Amino acid sequence: MRKARKQGASSKSSGATLYLPPVPLKEPVSAGLKVEFGFTPYSERLNGRIAFLGLAVLLLLELATGKGVLSYHTPSIVLVLVQI
Repeated sequence: MRKARKQGASSKSSGATLYLPPVPLKEPVSAGLKVEFGFTPYSERLNGRIAFLGLAVLLLLELATGKGVLSYHTPSIVLVLVQI
């Protein structure tokens, strides 16, 4: 069992520890409106819509030209694009 140290000259030489009171975090606000960060329902919906729009454009491009998207590039460029 460890014994507690008496406060004396030894505690002054080791340095005092400073404890600050906890500070409550402020809610993020911009122009008076609450701002949400991260995976919010709005940002996920917007991300899904943009992804679907991109897939639709790729499908229309493939239907219009008769070529797949990867066939536009030479194999070496595709390999570089995959590695990046």
